Amino acid sequence: MNELVPEYHMYYLLHDDGTVEPTEYHAVAMLQLRDEKRIIARYEKTIGKYILKVSTVFLVINHGMPGEQPVLFETLFFLNGNSIDNSMLRYHTLRDALKGHNETIKIMEEALKEAMRTEYVTGQLLDVMIKSLIAGEE
Repeated sequence: MNELVPEYHMYYLLHDDGTVEPTEYHAVAMLQLRDEKRIIARYEKTIGKYILKVSTVFLVINHGMPGEQPVLFETLFFLNGNSIDNSMLRYHTLRDALKGHNETIKIMEEALKEAMRTEYVTGQLLDVMIKSLIAGEE
């Protein structure tokens, strides 16, 4: 294999110390899909009449492309139980995932509070606001 291109692995395990390790054992990896430990961060808060949830998980299955760094973590955010236009953020490392989780909470709270000030809260409006806030943080 080319030394400049990382070897591609489909399945990964998350250890208690936060490190990840590739595995060729599909069955072992699939067991981790059912493990509560793969939920690395969870947040829920009621703001006015809205329930905001942010969840970050270890994916087990590499969502990256061959030749790229593995994409192993994902943050989803929900308003009243519904995902916001299927928005998600994905990360390569646990550290980045935890940082992204906390940033997502701040962005979502700001977007929701701003939308409530205008008395016009919809998934589409929040999606536009979130995308602009995320773009502003990059």
